[in-house]
Amino acid sequence: MSKFFAAALLAVSCLWAGAPTEPSERALRLLKEGHRELAGLRTSRYDHWTSVDEAQGRYDFDCSGFLDYALGRVDSEGLAQLPITSKSKQRPLAQDYFHFFEELPEAGTAPWKPVRHARNLKAGDVVAWLKAADSDSHNTGHVMLVCEHAYPNPQRADEILVPILDSTMSPHAEDSRTKGQNGLGRGLIGILVDSVGRPHSFRWKGGQSKVPVATNIAFGRLE
Repeated sequence: MSKFFAAALLAVSCLWAGAPTEPSERALRLLKEGHRELAGLRTSRYDHWTSVDEAQGRYDFDCSGFLDYALGRVDSEGLAQLPITSKSKQRPLAQDYFHFFEELPEAGTAPWKPVRHARNLKAGDVVAWLKAADSDSHNTGHVMLVCEHAYPNPQRADEILVPILDSTMSPHAEDSRTKGQNGLGRGLIGILVDSVGRPHSFRWKGGQSKVPVATNIAFGRLE
């Protein structure tokens, strides 16, 4: 690490206020479940229809399928609170996570509470965004599990870097999925924030993507 980079990182760290505390027991269970699936992974495929064989280490699902499956195993109450708008899938999709988190009151709706600022994201939280207005994707958006505390990008003052677990067709920065591999994995995204810390855009490859994507973003936390 260069002296300049180390100094910049230290300066940002010193200015970093409101550092997140450790995850709640519920959030920790969800986090451990995500890591358990990743550790047991032998094959994975991004698929809109969930198909899991734990004995074979096969995890085939899309982004919301991953969260739905994980919540179903460790927090059925948290899963039951989420709305279901898709008649064909009959389970929460990315847009359902987003709208639920966006509409949460400050006091929360047990067992969920909102997280309003990207800088406060910590391991076990959930990030959801809607499909961008100019996107031709058939997906409703994207949803991910935060696997480590978020931290500021020392080279971009408005970007918060967030390590996540998700199921995707395209890898993120610092990704565990090799070239041409999709499905379950770990990567790094970037959340761009305004002057008061509210999210407004994302970089699919945190710290790397040249063009940010503007869309609606919301965060939720199990308490």
